[in-house]
Amino acid sequence: MNLMSYISEDSSLSDIETVDLNNSFIVKKIKHNRNRPRIYIEPFLYALAFDVVWEDNTETREPIQNLINNNTHEVNENIIDIIKDYKETAIKYPRINRCCIMCINKVNNGRFMCFEHAQEYNFLTNL
Repeated sequence: MNLMSYISEDSSLSDIETVDLNNSFIVKKIKHNRNRPRIYIEPFLYALAFDVVWEDNTETREPIQNLINNNTHEVNENIIDIIKDYKETAIKYPRINRCCIMCINKVNNGRFMCFEHAQEYNFLTNL
């Protein structure tokens, strides 16, 4: 397993841990957070973060980009509903300024991703 950093002994998610998802890891579940945290490491600075429980019961905090395969346009089934919710909320309240789900850029007019990420992840708008 190629970990970029290791999980702390107390299984606390206060420190940011992330996993190289190029290997075949299976997500057991994604913990629900009422207020979705953002991640503070490069190159995913300010992206939405998810607390992921893996099949071996280890826990890591992953940026949204790690749960989306941009090459095959596959989205982890555990976050599809969350992305749909962001999209529906943005459409329902288009005048509210919000941050892009992939970065800290401000978006409005019913969008949930900034222009740059909307081009890169255009398949997410069809969910």
